[in-house]
Amino acid sequence: MKRIIFFISILILVILPSNIFAVELTCPNAILIELDSGKVLYEKDADTPIYPASTTKILTTILAIENCDMDDEVTASYNAIMSVPWDGTTAAIQVGETWTVEQLIDAMMVCSANEAANMIAEHIGGSIESFASIMNARAKELGATSSNFVNPNGLHDDNHYTTVRDMAKIARYGMLNLPEFRKAAKLTSFSLPQTSIYPKTDRSFVNTNRMILENSTYYYPYATGIKTGYTSKSLNCIIASAEKDGVELIALVFGAVGAQNRTNDTIALFEYGFEQMKSETFVTRDSIIDNVKINGAVPNANMIGLTVNKDIAFTIPQDKSSGEYAPTITLKDNLKAPIESGETVGTISYDIEGVTHSYDLISNTKVEGMLNNVAAAVTTTAKVIGIIIFWAVIAIVCLFVLLILIRAAILTKKQKTRRRRMMIYNSRFR
Repeated sequence: MKRIIFFISILILVILPSNIFAVELTCPNAILIELDSGKVLYEKDADTPIYPASTTKILTTILAIENCDMDDEVTASYNAIMSVPWDGTTAAIQVGETWTVEQLIDAMMVCSANEAANMIAEHIGGSIESFASIMNARAKELGATSSNFVNPNGLHDDNHYTTVRDMAKIARYGMLNLPEFRKAAKLTSFSLPQTSIYPKTDRSFVNTNRMILENSTYYYPYATGIKTGYTSKSLNCIIASAEKDGVELIALVFGAVGAQNRTNDTIALFEYGFEQMKSETFVTRDSIIDNVKINGAVPNANMIGLTVNKDIAFTIPQDKSSGEYAPTITLKDNLKAPIESGETVGTISYDIEGVTHSYDLISNTKVEGMLNNVAAAVTTTAKVIGIIIFWAVIAIVCLFVLLILIRAAILTKKQKTRRRRMMIYNSRFR
């Protein structure tokens, strides 16, 4: 009987997903992804609808970056300020104050300023309602197909919902494609200067994501930012990023009871992910990937080495190695000499965990074309012949001139002789 129970236990361990026992979390909804590939390393009810609270502001930030210049100026309307409830988080922006889009993004991402999100929404969409339509359209484009947004800040509304899988896709897009997003996501503090409308100097804030604050009890040394959220309906939630030894992860924890549980769950996910993944260099800059014979090149000098102009590294599972990912090398059509050193001659591609990455291949040497050499030889021969002909013509001209001078000299001498004879003749018979 004991033997039967043992084999059943082994069978269960083999059949069930490996991550079911991997991490113990207090929160009801979570997901962990590797940033570069988007590979899901862990998930817990990732497709159950949840309220995103202020993590909504990451989509508002993405739309602000994509649709505005960072120095665009936005003036706070009465509606943008006064529609935030009395207990909603703000940066104390006043009606009539004007701030740049960059300042509003920082206010959203650092201190979760709800009125800043409203200002961005009105600036882009004309109204909060119109902006919500833009949010939903963009979310679907990013693959977030189980979400519905009705405001730019995440203040609770029963029709404002998403999933942790959807929010992971949105966050990954921002981190991979928008440097301004990365910058705002890791900002530890932010302040607004005094104005004529608000002369106080008390608008200084620290990031609500305490995991990136070194003096915080929630500090995690590998954390790199993104956004927290909280409402009485959503409870404590966070979209967090972290990097260790070249591995970048995004963890989402939603519905945690208390900030400490939220932080503990997030760190547990990160530690699990860093145990599962590693960063490995596949190709180093200027190393020879392959040697290729080039058509039309000079014999014995018709080979080029294929290189890349940067190190290529990928995040892969710990139990794999770079040798298990065979690259695909594609050379340009009709590649032939001449080729310059440093010229792009094709691409090298890797399929890493379902994502294809391509890089330019460049030649590490110069190869001459056979026709070029023949043409060069012909040109050289022509030059030599031209020089010979030139000097031959000069010699002929000189000889011709010399003959003319000799003939002239002979004629002159004959004329002198004739005159002398005439003078003698005249003197005898005069």
